[in-house]
Amino acid sequence: MLIRQTRIHPKDLILFEKAAAKVKACKKSGGMPLRRSGGPALMSACIRLAWGAVYVSLNLIGESGLYSCELNGVISISSPPSASGTYVHFDAGHTPSHDYLVPPVLKELRARKIHRIFDLGCGNGYVDSLLNRSGIETLGVDPSETGVALANAAFPHLQIHSGSAYDDLAAKWGVFPAVISLEVVEHLYDPFLWAQTAFQLIEPGGVLIASTPYHGWLKNVLIAATGKFDLHVHPLRTHGHIKFWSINTLRELLERTGFGPIRFERVGRGVPQLACSMIAFANKP
Repeated sequence: MLIRQTRIHPKDLILFEKAAAKVKACKKSGGMPLRRSGGPALMSACIRLAWGAVYVSLNLIGESGLYSCELNGVISISSPPSASGTYVHFDAGHTPSHDYLVPPVLKELRARKIHRIFDLGCGNGYVDSLLNRSGIETLGVDPSETGVALANAAFPHLQIHSGSAYDDLAAKWGVFPAVISLEVVEHLYDPFLWAQTAFQLIEPGGVLIASTPYHGWLKNVLIAATGKFDLHVHPLRTHGHIKFWSINTLRELLERTGFGPIRFERVGRGVPQLACSMIAFANKP
């Protein structure tokens, strides 16, 4: 396997070589998914069958930012996105977080008999595609040009448009029984505007379903005690998380916007105190 270098930080070469070794091992073992097998540096991995060959698409975070790597005998590495650009998506496929985020969302929508939702920050459109398969009509917006383009190419039957929480979305699209916004609020400079935009998009009696990485005292202590704080907040990362929410702070944000009552569910890892994410189910009176 060859590595083609494109403005790569020297430390990142080690990361890519490890990824290449894992792909070789994966092919030999029959093509088992690589789901986060590269540790924190490996953001997502999915293996697809393309014309009978195993095709692997990886998103990796290195010292210089986010790279896209396509491994099929040769590793092609794209340059990191510029700090001034929007978030970059490299495919419209599955990521590990979908496994623990989508089932509770779908369960809540079914329990409420909701068949039409607005996705505020739909990313690459993959979640909307899963909901649509379950009979739910979706309309999603995202500020990422690559995300919207990939979503429209992969899911042409879905309504995916450019837009953000900073736009007057209700004036353009109207109101909905539910708004979902998964893993979005941790990226935003103005979370109050995000919450207000979501509130305006929801019809009376509707619900906001919003997720964000979970932070609680035990998880915070373990992150610090194990020396993982720098990796967790990762200030050298292009884009990334700029807000770190607890149940109390997210509840206060939503209550001050007018939502209530609000219920939280912690998901991922199986131990609530160490959950990957939390989901808020916030009712609009």
